Amino acid sequence: MNTLPRRQIHRTPLEISKQMLEIYRMPVPDGILTEAADRTTPHAHTYFEVLWFEEAGGTHMVDFQDYPIEENSFFLIAPGQVHAFCEGPRPKGVVLDFTEDVFPAARAGDNMYVRYNLFGEASPRYVITEPEPLRALRHLVPCLESELKKADQLGHADMLGIMLKVILLIIYRQAGAQGHMASSRNNSALRLFTLFRREVEGFFRESRTVADYADRLGVTPKVLTTAVNECAHRPPHSFIEERVVLEAKRMLRCTDLKIKEIADQLGFDDVSYFVKFFKNNAGLLPKEFRLPS
Repeated sequence: MNTLPRRQIHRTPLEISKQMLEIYRMPVPDGILTEAADRTTPHAHTYFEVLWFEEAGGTHMVDFQDYPIEENSFFLIAPGQVHAFCEGPRPKGVVLDFTEDVFPAARAGDNMYVRYNLFGEASPRYVITEPEPLRALRHLVPCLESELKKADQLGHADMLGIMLKVILLIIYRQAGAQGHMASSRNNSALRLFTLFRREVEGFFRESRTVADYADRLGVTPKVLTTAVNECAHRPPHSFIEERVVLEAKRMLRCTDLKIKEIADQLGFDDVSYFVKFFKNNAGLLPKEFRLPS
């Protein structure tokens, strides 16, 4: 295949609510996907997806790593992230699909927070075991389903955005309590870290130096390094290199582009340097990663 399958949110019944948000239950009934595609095929979305597996069983692949599905596992899939349902059991659960449009434009900071903190962590899977947040989620999801049917009522768009944000915050708090989220008592450091993540996502093909990102953010490399270390306990260059390698992995496994073409698209003038860079960071040569044993 030449390109990775990218799925759009369905427009029916969303055309009624004019909001980019959908909820459906797992196992997904046959025919609900407009692409009629096998969900076991690696694919990416143009939207955010929350998968709440209420039962244990099987595994779920995200960016070429298999994660066990435990009871009340939550998978947070960002736009462009490669994932697939693995063969085997089909546990019951809930799927929440949405785009940033569901949040009011006046709350642009919320969009950035969702995109680069909640959905941007190294692990896309969190398991909630505490009864109280699970009770809250089991109450909120049906309320959100109900609100989707009230497109003609006052404050409909605000209600969708608010309820969705509460659901995401509950997941975020639980993940944070388990030590999975970047955090800092210094709000300015956390904001700078989040802005850095945004810049990396937008420009990792053009630049791989900390100095360039510091310049884009209007700070010194030292200030940026301090903020990233404080929030994530690792240096900024590791995020840059990790993002480049991840994109290379996606292109190697999910397209038929030649290695030189991948190197060119990722900003490497010398294909041999790209091969060395990939081997140093991924532990395999690009051709070895493309053809797993």
